[in-house]
Amino acid sequence: MSWLILNEPIPGETSAVLMRIFNLILWAAGLFAAHKMFTKPMTVLRCHTDGISIDSYWLWKRVRNHYAKDCIHAMTIDESEDTEGNPYFTASIILDNGIKISFAEAHLRAFCEQATCKLKQALNLEPVPRI
Repeated sequence: MSWLILNEPIPGETSAVLMRIFNLILWAAGLFAAHKMFTKPMTVLRCHTDGISIDSYWLWKRVRNHYAKDCIHAMTIDESEDTEGNPYFTASIILDNGIKISFAEAHLRAFCEQATCKLKQALNLEPVPRI
């Protein structure tokens, strides 16, 4: 788009200044979107025989946190509302140090319950009480 704005003739009665301003707005919006996209990590939860690991990936680095099975204090399913007022559920792990890690989100409670059961089976945990 920038190449077209700078190299092609300006259509009709549109001013060159207005097209340059449009080009600047286009670039500012693109840089803002790229900044937002690259500053949020992609997070992966992995189950191991001795616990779980949380990998957070950014564009240039990776951070891994490992938690033992006995650090898991509880698994919860919290209910809230989305922006339209519909019920929204979040399945989370609460660790002994108070860290809360969400691992499943859905509009259906059954999906979060199924994800919680799968995680308990993968970790060979007894049923963990809800808070």
